[in-house]
Amino acid sequence: MIWFPAVVVVNGNRVHLFALLFILLVVLLFGLFIALALVLLFRSHTLPGKVLHAGHHPYPVIDPPELILARRLAAGEIGEDEYHSRLDALHGRAPTPPRPAESEAPSGEPAPPRGSGPAEPASGITRP
Repeated sequence: MIWFPAVVVVNGNRVHLFALLFILLVVLLFGLFIALALVLLFRSHTLPGKVLHAGHHPYPVIDPPELILARRLAAGEIGEDEYHSRLDALHGRAPTPPRPAESEAPSGEPAPPRGSGPAEPASGITRP
């Protein structure tokens, strides 16, 4: 059988070993609780889009402009020509003229691809 003393002398005072172990355990558990609380607090503020509770996001969820344009085109709010001109403006490309209708297109010549012109600022201001 292994024997260990139940009483330890610390700085001339008698202290029960179990009391020291209990105090040590309480301090360690308190430290782990504080560390866990800090980690959870940090993670809740650094994960965008993570739902903290029903209906609340720490950061607003914003759709990219291309997706908004695509949804407006699908809903019929804007036409295809307006969609392409706004998409070109978003990407900083020069707006291209609208494609001619099938009856107006010269036979045998394909229409030029969209966005193949020189790049201009998206604000529409031309520089001299």
